[in-house]
Amino acid sequence: MADFKATAEQYVNELNEKLKDNAYAKMAEEKTGVKPALLLIGVGFVLILLALLIFGQAVVTELVTFLPPAFLSISGIAKKNVDAPFWLTYWLVFGLLQTLESLTDYLEEGIPLYYWLKMLFLVWCFHSKTKGATLIYDNLLSKLLGTAAGKSEDQGAPEPASGGGQLDEKEEAPEDDDTQEAGEI
Repeated sequence: MADFKATAEQYVNELNEKLKDNAYAKMAEEKTGVKPALLLIGVGFVLILLALLIFGQAVVTELVTFLPPAFLSISGIAKKNVDAPFWLTYWLVFGLLQTLESLTDYLEEGIPLYYWLKMLFLVWCFHSKTKGATLIYDNLLSKLLGTAAGKSEDQGAPEPASGGGQLDEKEEAPEDDDTQEAGEI
C-alpha cells in the first residue's frame, strides 16, 4: 500500500510541475488553496460521474478505452517515436472486441458489470506497464492467424507447368481463322 501511495504522490507532483506555468491553474490554486493537480483529478472524476449518470456506462467505457489510446497513438506518430507494433496490436484487440460485441448483443445484458469488466480489460491491454494486448496477440491471435496463414499458403494456386506457360517445341500454335485457306471449311 505504501508503494501505491508513493507512486500516486509522484504522479501528482509531476502533474503539479507541468501545471505550474498555467495561468488558470495558478488562479484556481489561489482561490481554493488546493494544488492544481488535485483540482484537475477531482474535476476529472466529477466529469466521469456526470457522464455515468447522464449517458450510462457504455459511453464512459468507450471514452476511456478509445480516447487515451487514440491520443497516445497520434502523439507518438507526431513525435515519430510511436511503438507501432504495440499500438497496432491494441487496435486489433480493440476492433475484435468491438466486432464480437456487435455480433452478440446479449453480452451486455447477460454479464453483470459488463462495461466495467470491458473497461478494465481494455485498460489492461493498453497500459504501458501491462501491455496486455501484446500478451493476447502472442498467446492467442498469432497462433490462430498463423494456422490460418499456413492453410492459405497450402491451398494457393497450382504451380504453372514447366516452361513457364510457354509452348514446347513439339506444340504448334493454333492457326487463326483468318489465315485459313479458302478451300478449307
